[in-house]
Amino acid sequence: NPEPASGSGLLVVSKLPIVKTHFEAFKAKGHPERLNHFDYYSGKGIALVTVEAPFGAVTLLNTHLHANYASTQSLDEYKGIRAVQVLQLVASVAKLRTPLIALGDFNLEETETSYRVLLGLSGLRDTAVDLGVVQPTWISESPYKTVGQSDKRIDYIFCRDGSQQGIEPRKMSREFAEALDFDGVAGGYSDHAGLVAEFAPVPARAVTHPDHDAALALAAGLLDEGRAIATQRQFDQRLTSGGALAVGIATYNTARFAA
Repeated sequence: NPEPASGSGLLVVSKLPIVKTHFEAFKAKGHPERLNHFDYYSGKGIALVTVEAPFGAVTLLNTHLHANYASTQSLDEYKGIRAVQVLQLVASVAKLRTPLIALGDFNLEETETSYRVLLGLSGLRDTAVDLGVVQPTWISESPYKTVGQSDKRIDYIFCRDGSQQGIEPRKMSREFAEALDFDGVAGGYSDHAGLVAEFAPVPARAVTHPDHDAALALAAGLLDEGRAIATQRQFDQRLTSGGALAVGIATYNTARFAA
């Protein structure tokens, strides 16, 4: 793997003391020949930051999974790669004993299998669902969107209790979603809305994985699907290369006999 052409794009700013940090790059990154799909050359990964709150240590996870560049989920060639990234994320937090808040651009809708795999294997809870404030974060009215694209919820704040201390979401809101005017040019803070959540300490509850076995089966299916997509892609590339070679030979012969 080459050195990333950019940083991770992840930033954590904290008023609380930061006592521990860890970053790991994604092992599955995309396709190097897709120069207009920059994920392969980016430094995306998983950032873990432990802060000291008044009630004890809390770990923040910040991430940005591989984008879906297709117009629909059914055409998404990167679903297998995102599944591997989800499994890497699950493994990275498996042994954490502190309360965990995981947030970022997951590039997953809650109807997707990888969403169920993530929650089923990690024990994370969807804060917006818990509080009943589910809203799209990728908004079609944004000036940065392509006409005809629909609203999506692909940015999340998840949470999980620790072994000795629990946390509970008390409030959550969507921010920075409004359109702005820059001297007559429509713009915005970002092509995604922001999310803000407040958590309070509660007694620790057992972290359960009620869908663990089902999530494992779903993950295996996703990996098989990703393998099939990769195999088909390699076959298509060989056909393309073979066609290009045939055109090259024909062009060479035409030039040779014309000489």
